Amino acid sequence: MKTLINILKNIAAAILLVGVLITFVAVIARRVFNNSIVWSEEFIRYSFIWMFFLAMPICTLKGSHLTLDLIPSRLHGNAKKILTIVIEVICIIFDIVLVRLGFPFALGNVKQTSAALHIPYGYVNLAIPVGALFMAIFSAYRIYQIATNKISLDADPEELEVEA
Repeated sequence: MKTLINILKNIAAAILLVGVLITFVAVIARRVFNNSIVWSEEFIRYSFIWMFFLAMPICTLKGSHLTLDLIPSRLHGNAKKILTIVIEVICIIFDIVLVRLGFPFALGNVKQTSAALHIPYGYVNLAIPVGALFMAIFSAYRIYQIATNKISLDADPEELEVEA
């Protein structure tokens, strides 16, 4: 599991780095040389979509994704554990829906190409089911960790070390 997490982190970090570099070069080209890079905006948008959907499973595993925790923050012990597991099961169901609908949607858009890069939209849309698949796997692993008391739900999600 740790290897998969590291792979996802490294790919997301590389995509972010390349996106930021291309953004920097595009701004310099536009402002200094008065010549814009036509494909840069499209590349940045698509790469950030992929970066988001590859980074979200890691947030899911740590429990640090955006949540409204009015009720969970007031609970402790088994009540918090049960509620967190129920929330993770709901997330898995949602992820399965994204995977189930996302793959056919992405494959259906393979023949359409983007304006500047001329890459199939299906490749961009594939980020959704791929990310959702990893999120479902990591949610299931998180349920296992919670059920076996391998993680504390009272700890700060950013401080959690993921056990493989």
